[in-house]
Amino acid sequence: MKRYIFFLFLLLLIGCDNLPKQKKFVVKINNYTITQGEFEEEFKNTSAEWLGPDAQKEEFLENIINRKLLLQEAECLGLNKDREFLKNLERFYEQSLLKIVINNKSNELALKTQVSDSEIEAYYNEMVKKKLIEKPFPEVYKEIKLQLLRQKQAQAFNDWVEELRKKAKIEVDKKALGIEYINKH
Repeated sequence: MKRYIFFLFLLLLIGCDNLPKQKKFVVKINNYTITQGEFEEEFKNTSAEWLGPDAQKEEFLENIINRKLLLQEAECLGLNKDREFLKNLERFYEQSLLKIVINNKSNELALKTQVSDSEIEAYYNEMVKKKLIEKPFPEVYKEIKLQLLRQKQAQAFNDWVEELRKKAKIEVDKKALGIEYINKH
């Protein structure tokens, strides 16, 4: 029996040693904890890191504690459920997501969009004909190329948005909005 208990104890000891280690917290503020890795990452992502090691870490730690206490108090007061707060949160979410999707699509289109030398030359000749450019072609080549690239990318982006609109089911009650109809017949 003693052997059995010793063997069981040994298995538990070995087994516990092989379990993944719990992330040990370095800061606990009520029910909120911060691990060393989280603290170091947050410290690294601020401008405080370059100021120096220990003194700045201490000040940074105090700022985190104060910030978390204030946030916890705001939650206790129900401010996280406040209508205006939630509207602001929704706007921030939408703006952030829009920025990401626009950047992603713009980068994708930038890689796909090309302007040929013949397009640049044709544009230049048209501007010369309209007396809008007096400089020689080599001097304005890069500017024209960049302008045409931007125009093509903007058009490609607008075409993409138009495709999204065509695929979507959109219903608008203009009368309810007070928007008058303008017939273009």
